[in-house]
Amino acid sequence: AKGLYVAVGTYYVTVTVAGNPDAVAIDSLPVDLMNGVVYQVVAIDDGNNGGFNLLVDDITD
Repeated sequence: AKGLYVAVGTYYVTVTVAGNPDAVAIDSLPVDLMNGVVYQVVAIDDGNNGGFNLLVDDITD
């Protein structure tokens, strides 16, 4: 979501299948977020039928 602001802390990011909130598509490890940092999050297929990997990068200049 564009413009999503959250407090500093450790978060678990869960993405569910559209229309089925019980079907988890991506269930990440803990993600540590810092104050004043802009992050970009991308989900990619691992290519081995193991689901998706969540990549979290700091894009603050």
